[in-house]
Amino acid sequence: MKALILLGDPGMGKSTVLSEQESISGKMQHDSSQKYLFLNLRSYKTDSRLADDLLKSSTFKEWLAGTHTLHLFLDSLDEGLLSINTLAAFFADEFKKIPSERLYLRIACRTVEWPDLLENALQDWLGKDVVQHYVLAPLRKKDVEEAARVSGLGADHFLIQVESSAVVPLAIKPVTLKFLLSVYRKQGSLPSSQSTLYLEGCRLLAAEPSDSRRAAGYQGELTAGQRMAVAARIAAGMIFGNRNAIYLGTNPAEAPDEDVTLPELSGGTESDDGVRFNLGEKEIQETLDTGLFSTAGPNRIGWGHQTYAEFLAAWYLKKHDISISQIKSLITHPNDLAGKIVPQLSETAAWLAGMIPEIFQAIVQAEPDLLLRSEVATGDSPRRATLAEALLQLYENEHVFDRDRDHYKNLAHPGLADQLRPYVADNTKGIIVRRVAIDIAESCNTQSLNEALLAVALDTSDNLQTRVQAASAIGGIGDDETKKKLKPLAFSVNPDDLQDELKGSVLRALWPSLITAQELFSLLKPAKSERFAGIYRVFLSSEIVAHLAPQDLIPALEFVTNLEQPRDELDSSLESLMDGVARLAWDNMNVPGVTEGLARFVASRLKHHDNLVQGPSGERDPLFFTQEQNKRRCLLEAVFSVAENETESDIDWLDFSDPPLVLLEDFEWLISCLDRFSNKKEQKAIGHILQHIFMRNNIRQLELIYDACNRHPVIAEIFNWVWQPILLDSDQAKEWKRQHQRQQMLNRRRDRPVLTPSPAERVIAALEKCEALDSAEWWQLLRELSLEANATNYDSAFEWDLMKLPGWMSAEPTIRERIVLVTEKFILCHAPNSADWLGTGQWKTSVLSDYSALAFLLQTKPGVLHGLSSTQMEKWCPIIVSFPFLHNDRDRAVRDDLLKIAYDKSPNVVLEVAKILIDKEIRTGERIGTATELNTIWDNQIANFLLQYAKSNETKPKAMGSLLSVLFAHDNTAEARSFAESLLCLPPPQAEPDRTRAVVAAQTLILDTPDSGWETVWPAIHQDEDFGKEVILGICSDYASIGLRLNEGQLADLYVFLRRHFETPQHPSGEAYYCGPLDNVDMWRNAIIQVLIHRGNFRACEAIRKLQQEFPELDWLKSVQADAETETRRVTWVPARPQDIVKLANYSELRLVQSGDQLLQVLVESLERFQAQLQGETPEAQFLWDNISNSDAKPKDENTFADYIKIYLEKDLKQRGIVLNREVRIHRGQRTDI
Repeated sequence: MKALILLGDPGMGKSTVLSEQESISGKMQHDSSQKYLFLNLRSYKTDSRLADDLLKSSTFKEWLAGTHTLHLFLDSLDEGLLSINTLAAFFADEFKKIPSERLYLRIACRTVEWPDLLENALQDWLGKDVVQHYVLAPLRKKDVEEAARVSGLGADHFLIQVESSAVVPLAIKPVTLKFLLSVYRKQGSLPSSQSTLYLEGCRLLAAEPSDSRRAAGYQGELTAGQRMAVAARIAAGMIFGNRNAIYLGTNPAEAPDEDVTLPELSGGTESDDGVRFNLGEKEIQETLDTGLFSTAGPNRIGWGHQTYAEFLAAWYLKKHDISISQIKSLITHPNDLAGKIVPQLSETAAWLAGMIPEIFQAIVQAEPDLLLRSEVATGDSPRRATLAEALLQLYENEHVFDRDRDHYKNLAHPGLADQLRPYVADNTKGIIVRRVAIDIAESCNTQSLNEALLAVALDTSDNLQTRVQAASAIGGIGDDETKKKLKPLAFSVNPDDLQDELKGSVLRALWPSLITAQELFSLLKPAKSERFAGIYRVFLSSEIVAHLAPQDLIPALEFVTNLEQPRDELDSSLESLMDGVARLAWDNMNVPGVTEGLARFVASRLKHHDNLVQGPSGERDPLFFTQEQNKRRCLLEAVFSVAENETESDIDWLDFSDPPLVLLEDFEWLISCLDRFSNKKEQKAIGHILQHIFMRNNIRQLELIYDACNRHPVIAEIFNWVWQPILLDSDQAKEWKRQHQRQQMLNRRRDRPVLTPSPAERVIAALEKCEALDSAEWWQLLRELSLEANATNYDSAFEWDLMKLPGWMSAEPTIRERIVLVTEKFILCHAPNSADWLGTGQWKTSVLSDYSALAFLLQTKPGVLHGLSSTQMEKWCPIIVSFPFLHNDRDRAVRDDLLKIAYDKSPNVVLEVAKILIDKEIRTGERIGTATELNTIWDNQIANFLLQYAKSNETKPKAMGSLLSVLFAHDNTAEARSFAESLLCLPPPQAEPDRTRAVVAAQTLILDTPDSGWETVWPAIHQDEDFGKEVILGICSDYASIGLRLNEGQLADLYVFLRRHFETPQHPSGEAYYCGPLDNVDMWRNAIIQVLIHRGNFRACEAIRKLQQEFPELDWLKSVQADAETETRRVTWVPARPQDIVKLANYSELRLVQSGDQLLQVLVESLERFQAQLQGETPEAQFLWDNISNSDAKPKDENTFADYIKIYLEKDLKQRGIVLNREVRIHRGQRTDI
């Protein structure tokens, strides 16, 4: 497949799979037809560096220029230093610029992070059918058992330990299974929590030196615990500093911005078991040589798995007793008043929540869905209960959509049913929160809610979508008694169930154990909505056959046999069911009655001349019946037996069935069947089949037919024509003669002799004529060069590039030199006449060959063209300017180079030719293509030349727009813009053609200027709404780039206009439909929302709040607001410096300040220390009073008091270095700020 998207949760092995592919490809580099390029997106901090490593890499450039295949692997899409939305937008933009042929793409990403933007871009670029997703499934029990066995452990005892320790969720992921195996091997038992597992697992990895050091007998100077402490510091510096790898180069100044250097991490001390030790570069180097780390490229080391770093960074803060307020300042965004987490730190925050109760409480109040996505913070029942309640409240307020259903299993706890029951049962609650409650119940197998779910499913007054959800949940977790109670719904009519979702859910719950095949097939009908791919159609297409027992094939075959329509009129789900039943019947023909039923099905399809069976994806399967001859012939006999009930013409089609039931090798067997089938109708059917496969020249067949004719009158009648004489002037003789003549003609065409003289000889003959200065022979030389060595005739297709022609590619060097020389003479001496073809659109081969000569000389002897005089070049300008056959960038590059030479030597003639072509285009069309071709030679003269056309009243409005579009693509277009803006008076003109010209001018300004001409266009749209609608409808299919050029406020204004003045198109939910203008406007509205979300700034958040105020009925904007705020936190986060994280851990009084609130907190803490100092052992409060010993003592004046506090703050904050990441300046009389 062209694009494979590998999805999965952290630790499922996505990167491992790609790494294995990288290793395999390394062994295949000798294969020149296949090249491989691997990029780990985790290491890119700027898209410019990513563009360099991808688009400017030698591997990529060689692929673009070559003919080989490139396999592009992109790992860690969701873990990049760049946001996933930035990466998605980058690839969406870049992919569409490169050819999709010869490229195979593999991307790894976490399931919940996979962006729709990139999904849609890939499907548009490559096609929907070739973009496939594979989600890495959890390890199975037998996989875990095999891993234990390969590791040399007692597999049975290990599995018992896994289950008794309740660590099955850890065992089903490769990365944590590896930890489990290591811990079990070392300790003989397993931890019960993921935190303990990672702690022990990382400790084991830290204890293991690299293979090379182990082989050298070097054990290192640090203990395992000390290496663990060093690794934790490295993790904290990288995670909170947003660094991807450790740079080991000799010059730290050369390190990429996304790398951390050894000096940034070293210095000071760390401790292990209460013993402090110095931590320098030597200690870091030793730690990097353990199993925790792996190479990330030349002079770069990364983590063996990203989860190691995320865990150890959290453990580092916990180990150093960092204060709760300081941890919050590290993981929350300083400008988010709700205290939400920086997205890049979400996994580390989840680890912290699992280690520190106060952090859990803070996150569960602000962002419970973050904890849901992580198993590490939901280890015990009380926490799960707290999280479940917070999530239900979140969804009840509809602030987010329920996107994380795969993680609901993390909420299981003893009191879950009581938490969920009010939401499941109360039909006054919102659809989203009830859907979430039902999904949680199903994910956590909460069977005590079966009765509540059943009540919802049976309640006809309840919301249909919720009823479907409840019925589906019963199908997933319900016991048989509960499922049985759904059965009345299967047999009743539900008029509201317009898309058969309830019907599909109920049948899925009942089949196969609680409803018989006879009952099921009596209930099946075509889907009410053929274009809606819902539960019922999935049930029909795949789930029925998956559970269909061989003994139930008889009613199934009866059902598919009674389908009246041909395949092309059948719903695809019924077609899939039909194929599935037929395949299962073929595999079970030994079951009584199945062969006869399958025969009746075959006969029913012959009526429609249909394929009898197709593959799972609708493809032909020509070998389906041919593998087992005895079974095929058994089925054929059964088909003959049902022939009595079918028309002769239907059975005749057996010979043409697809897959074929009758083969040429069956002739003798079919003859033998005549003796077993005495019924004339059956014999007649066999006879017609024999007639179709009969070969008159086969002596053995003639003998068999002769014998059969003597014994069976029916056969004698059918084959009468074989033995009867044919009159030479009869119609039959004439027909046979025509067939014979046609066959002879086909044979002659197939066996046509090669040309004489040979192509090589023809080339030499044409060369000699050209050398004799016969310029008329140039195009004939080109024609001779187009011949293959074994050619039988001339190819009618024209190829302008002489160097691609077979004759050139096979020519000897001396012949090539002669071709170059005659081409030079042709260019210098030939006098082409353009008067009879220029501007007509008519092209002769001799005219096109003139261009071939110019292009050929440009590539072989360009100096000749550059040396032409102005007069010599003039005659070639018409063909250069007007040549139409430019199919790719290379073609265009050659023509552009020729055009530059022509314009340099004969600018006026080039413009004269362009004028002829543009005049014709203005008369006949709306797009001025010639103007676009002049881009490569652009200057002020051309700009003025085209602008005069645009201003002309003779130019039609759309042609004017085409010209303005070309003009706006260049810098020197101020006059063109002024002209376009001048057409947009306020209010916009009402009379024609001025109004249409104004509409087109507005459209062109929006589409083709850097700021979309908004300051001019928007007032006109705002003042004349009908004018605005006309402008919008004309460009609504080209909206993609407009949003990128508008600011956030302008986007909000545009969205309001589109929402108020264009109704939302009404299409059946989930169905395919034709996209009209209103659909394009709707997609434009949606695109504006996506642009605002991905802007990643506070202005975008404010614009969305404005939309919420304008359209309070759009509840989904709450979720949009949440997404925009998340992206803003991601983009605007300023990570700490790694060295500041180290200082923070070693000196508890230090603080990082990134916002005004954090600064105020630092000041409050400092003033509290000041307060203590005033009332301390030697109180300083006395110094705040004048004449303290006298009765008239009074406080110092305000200025003196301010100076006193300033002196204190200078000492406390500045001299002690309390604020790590800011230069502290204290000024009297100024407000606090950063």
